[in-house]
Amino acid sequence: MTFRASSWANSIVSGSSLNFTLNMVMRTTTADVSETLRDARASFTLDTNFADGISRTGRVTVNNPGSWTLKSLLITSFQTTDTGGTPVSAIAAGTSFRVAITVQNISSATQSTITANPPGLTIIKFGTWGGSSPSCSVTSTIASLAPGASGTIIYTCTTLSSDSGTVSFSANARNGSNNATSRTVSSNTLSVSAFAATLVVQDPVTGLPVPGNCAYVNQTLRVRMGLINNNNFAITDITPTLTPTVAGIVTLVSGPTPATNTIAAGPGATTSPAFDWIYQITGGTSGQLFAFTGFASGTAQPPGSGARTTPNVTTSPTTKRGGFDPVVNPISTNASSTNAEINWGITNNGCAPVKSISISIPAGFTWNSDAYSLINSTDESWTVSGTNPVIFTAPAAVNYLPLGFDADFYLVLSTPTVSVSTPFTFDLGVTDSNNVFSTRATTLVIDPFNSGTPSLNFTAPWNWREKFQ
Repeated sequence: MTFRASSWANSIVSGSSLNFTLNMVMRTTTADVSETLRDARASFTLDTNFADGISRTGRVTVNNPGSWTLKSLLITSFQTTDTGGTPVSAIAAGTSFRVAITVQNISSATQSTITANPPGLTIIKFGTWGGSSPSCSVTSTIASLAPGASGTIIYTCTTLSSDSGTVSFSANARNGSNNATSRTVSSNTLSVSAFAATLVVQDPVTGLPVPGNCAYVNQTLRVRMGLINNNNFAITDITPTLTPTVAGIVTLVSGPTPATNTIAAGPGATTSPAFDWIYQITGGTSGQLFAFTGFASGTAQPPGSGARTTPNVTTSPTTKRGGFDPVVNPISTNASSTNAEINWGITNNGCAPVKSISISIPAGFTWNSDAYSLINSTDESWTVSGTNPVIFTAPAAVNYLPLGFDADFYLVLSTPTVSVSTPFTFDLGVTDSNNVFSTRATTLVIDPFNSGTPSLNFTAPWNWREKFQ
């Protein structure tokens, strides 16, 4: 690869510097391979006239300017979870948890006997910990991974009821021959305390996790806090604090419910749900990720004393703000038209593939039963039904609009008569493959007859002719 100045004016003058960047696509190998750049050469000249070619005055060579190792394995997730596999960032002292390491084989050969290294987990802990706590042992390994496949190594860890502090882990992955490895990666940080809180995001109707950890504008979410007490005393007058991690996406509808709560003496005492909040997605942009973070504080009862506060806990995984951001084209048209073709274009930045689209038509418009759809630039198979709303439906799952892909939906309308430019709202409804329905308001402006630039109703006679040569 050679970089060359096109003229003396944009050459690197004496005493200055210039950075050059190479973006390289690495090859795939059967095992780890160390590679080195052979050299980097810089040529210089005193020739100020490049028009007749560049004469070289001298050259400086730097040998072996950089090296790297092509890794065969990739750790894609390194997460602490509860014993059921739900990601957690805080637990009660005296309970068990898991460490899940997901590994992908990015080599061109099958890799066998994949374990965490060196051997096992490196534990980084702060606070007060008894003996060797937390004590971790491997409970699930990866026997074999084909190229491109992923698997998960699981460690189960135990804590003591007297533990209090934070812990995180680091490791790399290796195969049985130690010639296919990954880079060293660190986990999230886990807080451990005798008084702890848990947070989950749920569908308020089903009580289940939100499908795909994704929600649409206007959709509501329930954030539920549970409490665990391993102290030998009860805690009363508990009040919670909850905060969205990203501003402007959700709005609080209600909560916390109840306003205060109590938990019995432990060990193993639980209150779940202790508190509920209802939030609604009201803002943000498609694809934004957010979470909720919170804690609870209360008063210890005899034989305990004083205030007790849980470690801060954050919902995991993050929730995605899904959306479609429809675009209307044209954004305006003229009144009293009988064949105005309007297009609603969407990109599926939602939560799942789209199976159906509905368009609600406001008063004053008439749909002329002429409709058309184009999915992924090629698929014209969606059917049309209804009159208001007009519903476009995929005939089969294979025809759904996948995540990240575009679609266009057309209606031919007769427009109302107006005396001034007037915006009208068309509600575009989307049903995804999880049967979650969301709507977005779209606007079409109707201009008075023979207005706008250019006017769609221009009727002045002109002389037209064709000239063919």
